Amino acid sequence: MRCWRIFLYEDGIADDVIQRTYAYYEAITTHDSSLSPCVFSMMAARVGDAEKAIDYFLHTLRLDLDDKQANTKDGIHAANMGGSYMGIVFGFAGLRIHPDILSLRPTIPGAIEAYEFPLLWRGIRIYIKVTQTSIMVKKDGNEPVSMQVYDTVYPITGKPTEIALRL
Repeated sequence: MRCWRIFLYEDGIADDVIQRTYAYYEAITTHDSSLSPCVFSMMAARVGDAEKAIDYFLHTLRLDLDDKQANTKDGIHAANMGGSYMGIVFGFAGLRIHPDILSLRPTIPGAIEAYEFPLLWRGIRIYIKVTQTSIMVKKDGNEPVSMQVYDTVYPITGKPTEIALRL
């Protein structure tokens, strides 16, 4: 199963299968596609390899700035720019969207002090911030919202919910 398929359909796939699949494809992928480093950044974060995740993320982030594929003169890689966002939200924060709940499995490489982003879930704005020690989640409005962080479900309110980051 290719890495992008595991990213899209990881529910029900054992962690060891995800790890082995990532390791197999990471060893043989040439990254000729501008979108490849984005997916590998997300998957490296998913399997707990924060240093490879940041390396792939920085490659994604700097693809056009450094003209890594020697074709920036032909135009930017717009989808790759979206991959930079995905690297933070779906990679480092580990956001997954399930039918009835959002889940996070955040990690943070040592090279990053913190990251944060808003998202809109069923019309409710939710704010997520991850530091080297904690995760903070809060939302706008009065609608009840729950979010799974690691293996625990938390009620999210307008007041920040602070959760210890697992190392």
